[in-house]
Amino acid sequence: MPTGILKLIGLAFLIYLGAGLIVHLTRPHYARCDFYNRPDTLDGGVKFLNGTSYRFQMCGTGGNDQDGTDDNIELKVFDDKGTLLARRYFAVNWYAGKSFHEALTFDSESVSYVDMSDESGYKKHLSIPPTKWDWIRARLPLF
Repeated sequence: MPTGILKLIGLAFLIYLGAGLIVHLTRPHYARCDFYNRPDTLDGGVKFLNGTSYRFQMCGTGGNDQDGTDDNIELKVFDDKGTLLARRYFAVNWYAGKSFHEALTFDSESVSYVDMSDESGYKKHLSIPPTKWDWIRARLPLF
């Protein structure tokens, strides 16, 4: 009986790794980080929050050049030593108005950003400092 359970756990682990590999290989190519990090676009860069320095790096896919939609963004948060603390994916629309591509909003407890990929609620938050769960999710291939 224990060998059957071990085989089942091993199979589940292989399925998880395979799914993670497929997600990783089909994920879009994020580039043009200098464009997305400028203060007049999404305002990334080094920010000093709660007495700690964080670097917010954003890179995007460029979206659909016809109408500026579906510009997928990858947001990474690093500490002052360069350790990845959190990662988020969201989308913006450059031509639908300023409210569809607002710059990051920084306050003492969180960072807010607009996500046009999820229609349930487009204003999302990332707690500062990022939680341990954020640290783990940033390293898992399926998140």
